[in-house]
Amino acid sequence: MQKMKMHTKVAYIKAPIYNLENIKRNPPVFFLIICITILCVFNSLLTTNDSMSNSEILDLLSKINISSIRLQIVLTAIALITLITNSLIGYLVLACIFKIIFILMRYEVKFSKVIFSTYYMSLIGLMMMFLNVLISYFVNNGKIQLYTNLSFLASENSFSAALLQLLDPFILFQFVILYLFVKKVVKLKKWQAQLFTSGYIIIFITVQLLSVVIS
Repeated sequence: MQKMKMHTKVAYIKAPIYNLENIKRNPPVFFLIICITILCVFNSLLTTNDSMSNSEILDLLSKINISSIRLQIVLTAIALITLITNSLIGYLVLACIFKIIFILMRYEVKFSKVIFSTYYMSLIGLMMMFLNVLISYFVNNGKIQLYTNLSFLASENSFSAALLQLLDPFILFQFVILYLFVKKVVKLKKWQAQLFTSGYIIIFITVQLLSVVIS
């Protein structure tokens, strides 16, 4: 079997829905996993700078016999493992749930296409994180804030901040990708695609608000 060329793989990133709909071969899931992993590495390295300036971390350094470099390595490793778990394993579980729903609805779609779509949503989320961390690094001395939405204007860990995060263009783009995928690739009817996406958005909002309550 001929390997997929690099420009074709990049084309999937540029126009995922068009390629998933019109190209019958399996999408480049492994290539997307590599892109996600690279972003996870960059994000974990940049977020560690914010962690090292945390007062609790500085207090920990003063109490235990460990160098700041070693602690930074440990924190980077923890951040990387957490990001990869959320970005790969979490969205793999989401793809499995979607596939089960499509089977129950009697719609045939390759699992590789389902997982590519969920991983693409993961990639969008990581790009949002990377942009915010990068802006924070230059604008806010490394202290991370979400500049792609207006949540930084509200109190931290508040319901208003959680709701403002939903207006982030990256998150809205995730919802659009999901809707287009179920409508054009899975071939759900318009009302089914709207209902499916609305259900996902409601669950997403609920999780966001619950995270505020827990914190």
